[in-house]
Amino acid sequence: VLSQEQMERMRRLGVLAVLQPNFVYALGEHMRAVLDEDQLAHLIPFRGLLEAGVPVALSADGHPQEPLYGIYAAVARKTSTGHLLGASEAVSVMEAIRAYTRTSAYALFEEDRRGSIEPGKMADLIVLDRNILEAPVGEIKDSRVVLTVKDGKIVFNLLK
Repeated sequence: VLSQEQMERMRRLGVLAVLQPNFVYALGEHMRAVLDEDQLAHLIPFRGLLEAGVPVALSADGHPQEPLYGIYAAVARKTSTGHLLGASEAVSVMEAIRAYTRTSAYALFEEDRRGSIEPGKMADLIVLDRNILEAPVGEIKDSRVVLTVKDGKIVFNLLK
């Protein structure tokens, strides 16, 4: 939970935020029990940071760790039981994908090698069983990886 002043200071100092939106989904009910309404309204302030001009990368170190849960939580802002937490902090699916890819590569000082699909960059990518840019938001977390390419080689393939 950050104040507007803290987010503006982060921008001025050139800080990059690394958020874990999957916590909205996985730990949201616990957070509802210990935080007040104002804190919950700005919990994991993805939209607020972007609007303040702070780059945001996404990661996960707790369950569920799958980025699809993080994308879902960043967009839907719902707990595992369906309670809405901080709707004003929601972002688009594309903003969440960029935070997991381009901005995370930038956070690693590897934006010249990874983070987007371009000539000369590492060919690490996944193919999902649905287009999460067009699917109903509730389906994002239920999407499945059907193909994984690492260093330009197929390492997982359900499309055979």
